[in-house]
Amino acid sequence: MVRPIDIQDNLSKISYIEKIQTMQQASEQVAHERFTHDLNVQAQEKLRKTQNSKETEKVREREKRREKREKRKQKDGVTHVDLISGDDAEAPLPLVFHHKIDIKI
Repeated sequence: MVRPIDIQDNLSKISYIEKIQTMQQASEQVAHERFTHDLNVQAQEKLRKTQNSKETEKVREREKRREKREKRKQKDGVTHVDLISGDDAEAPLPLVFHHKIDIKI
């Protein structure tokens, strides 16, 4: 048989037990929300990194194309442009282009 003091003691502890239970459930929800937030942040970081790598790849391709064009220009005969300056540093002479002419017979 249950003594009245035990019943009274158990009933007085119900409110504390309810508070503990709600705090445990809330902490689980907070932990879950924090976990999903961290996953979303990581996914965004990975997406940003892949976008950056795509942009750097575009820059590399652009540089390769520019280098190829420069090599073709050198092969075609236009090697470089020189600025010839005379004795007077204030009045530079006009630009002179150096050309290479290949004649095939």
